[in-house]
Amino acid sequence: MTVPSQGERLLTGFALLLSTLIGPLAYATPLAMAALLPILALTMAAIAQSQGVLDLRPMLRAGLVWLPLLAFLPLSALWSLDARASLILSLRLVGLFASGVLFIHSLSQLPRATALPFIRGLAWGFMIAAVIVFTEAFDQQALAHLFNRRDGSSNLMSHYSRGGDFAAFLIPALAFGLWRLGQPRLAVAQLVIGGAAIMAGWEMSSKLALIVALIVAGLVLALPSLRWVLVAALALAALAIPFLVPIELTPGQTCWLAAHKSSGLHRVIIWNFVSGKIHERPWLGYGLDSARRMPGGTEHVTIHRCGEPDGPVVVDGDVLPLHPHNAVLQIWLELGAVGAILAFGALLASLSRSFLDPALAAPIPRAMIAALVAGAFGPGSLSFGIWQEWWIGTLFIGTAATVALGRMAAEPKDQRRSRENVIEHAPGAATL
Repeated sequence: MTVPSQGERLLTGFALLLSTLIGPLAYATPLAMAALLPILALTMAAIAQSQGVLDLRPMLRAGLVWLPLLAFLPLSALWSLDARASLILSLRLVGLFASGVLFIHSLSQLPRATALPFIRGLAWGFMIAAVIVFTEAFDQQALAHLFNRRDGSSNLMSHYSRGGDFAAFLIPALAFGLWRLGQPRLAVAQLVIGGAAIMAGWEMSSKLALIVALIVAGLVLALPSLRWVLVAALALAALAIPFLVPIELTPGQTCWLAAHKSSGLHRVIIWNFVSGKIHERPWLGYGLDSARRMPGGTEHVTIHRCGEPDGPVVVDGDVLPLHPHNAVLQIWLELGAVGAILAFGALLASLSRSFLDPALAAPIPRAMIAALVAGAFGPGSLSFGIWQEWWIGTLFIGTAATVALGRMAAEPKDQRRSRENVIEHAPGAATL
C-alpha cells in the first residue's frame, strides 16, 4: 500500500477540522457558511483529485439544469429597481452555486474510508454546539461569552435560531444514514442531543422543521413511493402560494396572533403587502434583490395588544423588512412567473434526479433526502431570504453531507467491504 504524502495528510486533516467546526460555526456565527462553502468545495475536490476519483462530468451534467436560472438572474437587472445590486448579487450567487455543486460531487465521489470520517466530524461538531446551546437555554449567562457576545439583557437564544434551523433539517438525515452504516450510538446521540437543543430554544420554525423532517423521513422509509408526493407538494406550493395571499384575518384571529405569536401576525402583514406587488408585475417581477428596495416597503407598522391601545407593542417594524420571509413569494416578487418556473423547475428536476439515482436507490437514502428537503422548506418559507448567502451555503453543505452519506448507506454491506478493500490497497489512498 502506498503511504499517503504529507500534502494528502494535511488536506484530509484540514477537512476533518472543517467538518467538526461546521456545527459550532453554524450556531455561533452562521454567516460564515457562505465563506466556508468554497473552502470546503476546493478542499474536497483536491482530496478527490489526489485519490484519483474526481470526475467533473457528473457535476457538469447536474449543474446544467440550473444554468437557465443563473443566466436569468443578471438579466433581471434590465428591469430591476437597482441594476447594480442585481448584477453584483447574481455574480455572487453564481459563485456560490458553482462551489455548492463542486462540493456535493467531490464529497460524494470520495470512498467511504475518506468521506465517513468527515460526516462523523460533522455530527460531533453539531453535538458539541448543541450541548453549549442547551446549557445556555437554562443559564443564559453560563456560556454567553463563548458562543454569543450579545447583551445579556436580551434573549440570548435568539442568536441561535439560524444554527437551529440548519441542525433541524440535517440531523434527521444524519441519524438515518449513520444508523444504516453501523454507527447507531452516534446516530441516536446526535439526534437526541441536537433535538434537545432545538426544543430548548424559542425558535418555532426550527422545532417544526425537525418534527416535519422526522415525520416525512418515516413516511418515505415506510412507503418509498411517497417521495413523489413530496415532489408534487413542492410543485404545488411553488405555484399556489402567491395565490393564497392576501390572507384576510378576522378581528379575533388578529387578536389571538397578537397575544400568542406576534411574529406570525407580522408575517401576514408582510405577505399581504408582497401579494399586491406580485400582482403588479406578475411575469418578470421587480428584479433580483429588489425586495429590500420595494416602494412602500419601509412603511412602519405598529400594533398594540388587542384591547390595550396604550398597552405593550407586539408588532413594531417595516411592512417589508428586507425580504418577504418566504422563498416562494420572494422569487415571484423579484423574478416573476418566469423566474419561478426556472427556479422551482431546476429544484424539482434535481430532486427527481436524486430520487431516481441508482446510487441512492434504497429506502434509507431516499428517506434522508426527503427529510432534508421537507425540513429545509419550513425555515425557507418562514424565516429567511432565499438569496441570503449564508443560507444558500447552509443548504449546499447539508445537501452534500446527505448525498454522500446516502450513497454510502445505499451500498449493500458486502459491496461496501469489497470497495473498502480495493480503496485501502489503492495507490495514494488517504483517509481522514
